[in-house]
Amino acid sequence: GKRRRRNRKNGPNKRAKTDQRDETVKYNPLYEQYYKGTVVPQDEWDPFMESWKHELPSTFRLNDASKFRQLLENVLVHFHDTIPTVNFEDTDFPPPSPMSWYPENGGWWYGPSRRQIRYIEQAKPFRDFLIMQTNQGHISRQEAVSMLPPFFLEVDPDDRVLDICAAPGSKTIQLLEVVQKGKGMVIANDIDINRCRPLCGRIKQMSSPSIAITNYQAQTFPDLLCDAEDG
Repeated sequence: GKRRRRNRKNGPNKRAKTDQRDETVKYNPLYEQYYKGTVVPQDEWDPFMESWKHELPSTFRLNDASKFRQLLENVLVHFHDTIPTVNFEDTDFPPPSPMSWYPENGGWWYGPSRRQIRYIEQAKPFRDFLIMQTNQGHISRQEAVSMLPPFFLEVDPDDRVLDICAAPGSKTIQLLEVVQKGKGMVIANDIDINRCRPLCGRIKQMSSPSIAITNYQAQTFPDLLCDAEDG
């Protein structure tokens, strides 16, 4: 007999597209039991938990090694000047701006989260720009708090750095941008081989000889030091 084709467009089995992050449960009694009154003082608990419920803004940084860095910064300045302040979900979001603490306008932020930015029509060209430049390795989508450790480490171009838990690689790339200016190098390690593969993909975009990627447990990582008599 003839095979019947199900009308997926109007049939009862059509799945509604939903954002699973909208359905995330943002309360965990074990979390509260562990942190409340011990790590976080009782009188600070309510504002602390309220801050956790806020979605993080979209933050990213320009990769210093990109030969298009100045051009990308010029494009971002154009977005800053042309994207209007947008009201979404009862919040006013100003245009994308550089983060004042990041050197040379290298770090940028835009108030809407990654979820929210998808629904803001005025920001569509900006979002498309971020996706394209991230895929090409010129921009790193990275939370602001993740950008801080490489600064606190105060790495110099001739330093040798061991990043013992490197994947997915955002901080690793930050470190690599510094050491490849001198004679230094980064050893990027991760225990999970499946996380090493995308790490390799990101590092490959840098085309840098100043990095090696390894796959060891941190507890059993090979000794990289040698005695003076061994050279």
